[in-house]
Amino acid sequence: MPIFSVKDAPHFDHEHWRLIVHGLVKKPLRLSYDEILKLPKVHLTDDFTCVDGWKVKDVEWAGVRIKTIIDLAEPTPSARYAVFKAGGFTTTLALTEANRDKAILAHEHTGQPLTFEHGAPLRLIFPSQDCFYSVKWVNVIELRAKYLKGTGENIAITRTKLKT
Repeated sequence: MPIFSVKDAPHFDHEHWRLIVHGLVKKPLRLSYDEILKLPKVHLTDDFTCVDGWKVKDVEWAGVRIKTIIDLAEPTPSARYAVFKAGGFTTTLALTEANRDKAILAHEHTGQPLTFEHGAPLRLIFPSQDCFYSVKWVNVIELRAKYLKGTGENIAITRTKLKT
């Protein structure tokens, strides 16, 4: 699978890294990598598609359902969107999408621990996504009432305009 990365990828220090879940939640979270690995693991196989026109069929991922993590944080009734962040890169999903059974934060790829190049420690994965939504190195989930346009959408729009 091709590897594309942004310049400001955060350093992954297993000892100090935390997944922060905040915003419109009753219980803000700071989960260590080991705590993430103790959550129920699910497997997902799906095609991985890029707006550049390439596709990798039947890519295997394993990780934790986003819904599992969001439920731990107890979203408030006004929470409608989840913003996934890594460095300066963001993607926003409606909670209805983020809470689907096949929306995961992957920590494995093809049966092996996710490599840094492929997004370790956590990568956002959900069926039928374009790859720009697949945020690598996720370390923050912010629940919000209003939609926030993600940086990936801006990149995809720019690339599409350049092709036409």
